[in-house]
Amino acid sequence: MIKKQSKSKIKIIEISRQLSRNFILVALTVILFIAVVSNIGITYYFSKYIQSLRVDADMEIVNYINDLLLEKSISNQLQYNLIHFAISKGTEIRILDIDNNIVLDSLAIQGKGMGAGRGQMQRKAKEYIYNTYVLENGDFTVNQVQIGHPVNLISKDQDKEFLIALNVIISVALVFAIIIAIFVGKKVANRFVAPLLGIQRNILVISHGKYHNTKRVNTAIKELNEISAMVEELAEKLESQESLRKQLTADIAHELRTPLATLKSHIEAFIDGIWQPTTERLSGCGDEIIRLEKMVKDLSELSSIEAKEIKLNPESIDLSELLNSVVENFIPLFGEKRLSVERKISEGIVFYGDNDRLKQIFINALSNAYKYNIDNGKVIISLSRQFDEKEATKQILAIIVEDTGIGIDERDLPLVFERFYRGEKSRSRETGGSGIGLTIAKAFVEAHNGEIVITSKKGLGTKLVIRFWVEADKK
Repeated sequence: MIKKQSKSKIKIIEISRQLSRNFILVALTVILFIAVVSNIGITYYFSKYIQSLRVDADMEIVNYINDLLLEKSISNQLQYNLIHFAISKGTEIRILDIDNNIVLDSLAIQGKGMGAGRGQMQRKAKEYIYNTYVLENGDFTVNQVQIGHPVNLISKDQDKEFLIALNVIISVALVFAIIIAIFVGKKVANRFVAPLLGIQRNILVISHGKYHNTKRVNTAIKELNEISAMVEELAEKLESQESLRKQLTADIAHELRTPLATLKSHIEAFIDGIWQPTTERLSGCGDEIIRLEKMVKDLSELSSIEAKEIKLNPESIDLSELLNSVVENFIPLFGEKRLSVERKISEGIVFYGDNDRLKQIFINALSNAYKYNIDNGKVIISLSRQFDEKEATKQILAIIVEDTGIGIDERDLPLVFERFYRGEKSRSRETGGSGIGLTIAKAFVEAHNGEIVITSKKGLGTKLVIRFWVEADKK
């Protein structure tokens, strides 16, 4: 029973809207932060400025009172002069005697003049904060003066109007900043979205199998430029794989056609009595069946590799002995082309691996050295233990197979390990194959945590190098 996949609860929106929203959100957060911090800072420093002005005003009042008290008495005219001066400065004045008794209170005098009650005078008095100063010209009747300012530093209409105007300016700037953020947000979003839409189009083209119809997306954004390049590279690889698969169909049809046609003609001749089933003729039929069996085996191996189902049966193997035995089996085959064989196989090299898989790797390497070599050519097989320069605790077992054959074109080298790739385009039995030998060999090498590399030049031969990493010999 197949369970239905639960629907995602994530709300899907267009990337342009997502980017615009995020950009506007960040912009608004920054703008509001700047506005709030600016408002707090301006209010703080403006309050400091008002306090400084109050101190200067207090000193001016104290000096004024000192000058007036030179008359040595507080007359009614002096009281009214002080009241008017206090009103002009936005302050209240109290003059105290030596015993701290209030001799003159400008607030009380103003209250009496306006008919205010005692409660109102007390309420108004609480709204002021007083600073005390000692008088220089006071006699025994007066000693100090208290100057009161409103508790709220920003109490004057001019100050309030200034702050209101400042806040209006900040608010207007905030509105314009929001409009600009929205506009710029859309522009920035489009800058990202345009190349993404181009990449999306290329992916859609690839999904329809039209790999050559992709178009390069040019953008100054590094990551998007790299993604675009990777999508194009993917299209090229998929197109190459598609071409190889189509070629595989033709190759398999060709490979199957010959043995099946041979078997069919032989069997029909046997049935019709035209041929007698002699040992030679039955042996020919057996050879064709062996060819079919090998092809099926190769395809089965490839299927396992693609499904990542390679299972190794590791054991301690004398790698030198195994490689020598494979070379010995090829000596008669090399003799058909009069190929000289040079061995540089170090003795006693032990490796922990799968005997059958390693043998298949060596057979594939020597088979290619035979197939694509020239008559009277040469094959060099070597096995050695090397030091790993990058890691002192590791050593490298290097197997190298070199030939003096037809070589591989430089543009074909990146494809030699691709499935069904064949550098030799002819379909002759001498050079023809399924095109998956190196693919299988590479998979087996990598299953042993090794690497396989091929270097070659057209007409100058090929060099195949297999490396396995082992623990360094502590002897």
